[in-house]
Amino acid sequence: MAEDTTQGGQAAGTGDDGVFDPVAAEAFFKDLIGRYNTDDNQIILDLVSFHPLTQFEEKDFVDLLEHSLSLSVSEKKRVVDAVPTLSQYQIDELKKVFTEEREEFRKLMPKEAETIKKLVTDKRAEWKQLKQIYIDELKNRQKSNEDQNKIDDLKKSLGLEEDAAT
Repeated sequence: MAEDTTQGGQAAGTGDDGVFDPVAAEAFFKDLIGRYNTDDNQIILDLVSFHPLTQFEEKDFVDLLEHSLSLSVSEKKRVVDAVPTLSQYQIDELKKVFTEEREEFRKLMPKEAETIKKLVTDKRAEWKQLKQIYIDELKNRQKSNEDQNKIDDLKKSLGLEEDAAT
């Protein structure tokens, strides 16, 4: 079974040969669902751990994304969802933009401290919301797979399996 790259193994959802394996991916996510909560970033780290086209430090990237004050929840979700397909240049540019944004907000702190503090508080709540969205998606996916397996088992027991030849 595939290992979690946040612990130094191969990418989530890949077989022993390093090629994407949907069965391994499903097993990986099913095994992990119980350990996710909104108190840490593990679910986000696991989601960005599969990036075959790029090399970067996931924890640093997630930290930059989490503390972006300009992106909405949906924009942050789009970034996380896109990580597996982004090029090295795109990852590097995102990191650069997030770092520059951080520097700009630091410069504004003396003049806009109260506004920025409120923004930080709001973004912290939104980040927790994003993690909950991913947890809910994972639970829904697992439930859907379980339901489909029950349907398939029922069809099989009733002799209603569809024949590939028809």
